[in-house]
Amino acid sequence: MNNLNIDIETFSSTDLKKEGLYKYVESDDFEILLFAFKKNDSDVEVVDLAQGEKLSKALLHDLYDARITKSAYNASFEMACINKYLQDLGLPTIPPQQWEDTMLLSSYAGYGGSLKVTAELLDLPVEAQKDRSGTQLINRFSKPRKPTARDKRTRVLPSDDPVAWERFKEYNRQDVVVEAAIREKLKAVRIPKKEKEGFLLDHKIMTSGVLIDQELVNAALELDIQEKKRLKDEITALSGVTNPKSTVQMTKWLSEKFGHEVKSIRKENVPELIEECKEKKLSDVEEVLRLRQEFNKTSLAKYKSLERMVCSDNRIRGMLQFYGSRTGRWAGRGVQVQNLPRNYIQSIDCARDLLRSKNFDGLKAVYGNNLSDIASQLIRTVFIPSEGKTFAVADYSAIEARVIAWLSGEEWRLEAFRNSQDIYCVSASQMFDVPLEKILDKNSKEHLLRAQGKVAELALGYQGGVNAIDRMDFNNSIPEEERPEIVKSWREKSPHIVQFWQNCENAAISAINGTPSKINNLISFECKNSTLIVTLPSKRQLFYPKVQLGRNPFGRDSFNFEGVNQTTHKVEEIYMYGGKIVENVVQAVARDCLAEALLRLDKAGFEIKFHVHDEVILEVDSNKAEEELERAISIMCEETDWNVGLPLNAAGFVSPFYMKD
Repeated sequence: MNNLNIDIETFSSTDLKKEGLYKYVESDDFEILLFAFKKNDSDVEVVDLAQGEKLSKALLHDLYDARITKSAYNASFEMACINKYLQDLGLPTIPPQQWEDTMLLSSYAGYGGSLKVTAELLDLPVEAQKDRSGTQLINRFSKPRKPTARDKRTRVLPSDDPVAWERFKEYNRQDVVVEAAIREKLKAVRIPKKEKEGFLLDHKIMTSGVLIDQELVNAALELDIQEKKRLKDEITALSGVTNPKSTVQMTKWLSEKFGHEVKSIRKENVPELIEECKEKKLSDVEEVLRLRQEFNKTSLAKYKSLERMVCSDNRIRGMLQFYGSRTGRWAGRGVQVQNLPRNYIQSIDCARDLLRSKNFDGLKAVYGNNLSDIASQLIRTVFIPSEGKTFAVADYSAIEARVIAWLSGEEWRLEAFRNSQDIYCVSASQMFDVPLEKILDKNSKEHLLRAQGKVAELALGYQGGVNAIDRMDFNNSIPEEERPEIVKSWREKSPHIVQFWQNCENAAISAINGTPSKINNLISFECKNSTLIVTLPSKRQLFYPKVQLGRNPFGRDSFNFEGVNQTTHKVEEIYMYGGKIVENVVQAVARDCLAEALLRLDKAGFEIKFHVHDEVILEVDSNKAEEELERAISIMCEETDWNVGLPLNAAGFVSPFYMKD
């Protein structure tokens, strides 16, 4: 197959990381500096556009030839930049169907991460790995510089540093060498047709973007400035500390007030300090700590991120990364829509109108003094539909609980879902041997057991224990001394799930030892070339490279593999156990349900604006919104050829702005 590997280096005064790809490309001074390419087995060529070279007619012909696949690592970048370059020349853009993303190939194969990390995981030779000086070269030529009194230049041109420029060209060339090497190394990996369709749909959604209520953003930012000043003044008046953010100043003052050295005022240490305030009746210190917590609240920083990312047409684009995790789930980018504060306030329309009109006094009169908290709860409502449209928001109900019950064959759970029963109540009924009707009765004392059932359901499905309950029991609904018994009871009442943990662990170990196996005729495990491959019901596969048997941190026989730590972003050994394998599989199956639904919704004519976890945000005609919502829910819950018997359910609402119902 004909292939054109491409990598480009660019310049823009817009900050790519902070403001996003589409704002970056939209900048007036955006330009492609270097264009490196490799056609099939030929050598890499670098076109020096910054110094007047042009793309040849042969290269332009190849770019438009539908028979030639254009490949790039994180192809969304090349697609956006090259299409902007072609548009500026008055030429047509390249259809996304002609592109292939080597990063998607790497992520699907279980590697993912940056180009350098993928090369490292694939054991590519040193000469084929990224030049470590590349970051310095990018900072020098691809970003603006701050002028000084001695040097008033706002950017460094190739003619300013010819030697470094030649190194930059070599760095660009080397990237294509690495990308081509990765593609060759992974040539046996086949991305399913549905995933390719999903990639194209994701590109369509991310480039279409979603409208932002700029007035609401501006009002929130103005409120943030006012609140920061008010809080700073109050802290200074109470403590004399002139800079509430200064750890040195604050710990010194606290140490004097407490009569002993205060070593840390990190977020996790503040509750302990507040308890000491109560014991010593230091109400002024307690108030300062509370005010400082409010001062350091970062939720409103998302408004700043929104302001930075919005394009000239008031839309934000590129908020999600397709196949951003090992399970295939999307990863958040920029605004991080997957991590927005929830809204709990009543009359959200009223609060929104008051903030939007900058009626801060009215906002305070209705909702109290903590205006930053109110503003943070309104962040979701910044996303709005186009004129004449409204949002239809549909969300899968307890999808992971449904999937794990289906995969493991836990029949009483499946029956509860088929009968549209509250799984938290049913679980509590099972664990505590209390009739379900009593727990469902909101006027009975037994109804309080629902909270414990909810914590157990959220904490224990992936082999979690007491520590998992500790993390999930935000309201302390389960007394500490009762938590071990809750774990025991939940497991006793869910024997098929418990067995599923063990089956998955045994199947993985068996596969690594050379014997493939299948669980419940739904999931299969095999090992090829030191890679554990888990085939899901959808026939999509999860890959665990460089797998080997060993002991997990709990001292049990299991396996580990080499991958990227999602927290540190570094390559390391990742240890697995039954519950962790099950978590990967369940989340992957839930993700496949959503991915299939997105394709069906798009085919049915719905305009998908974005999605958050298991929730889809659609833009529909206002005059038939409820009807469209019901149609969307019906489509989302359709069975496919691979999830027959999985009792999917979804619910939703319509709204003139995005929010949590």
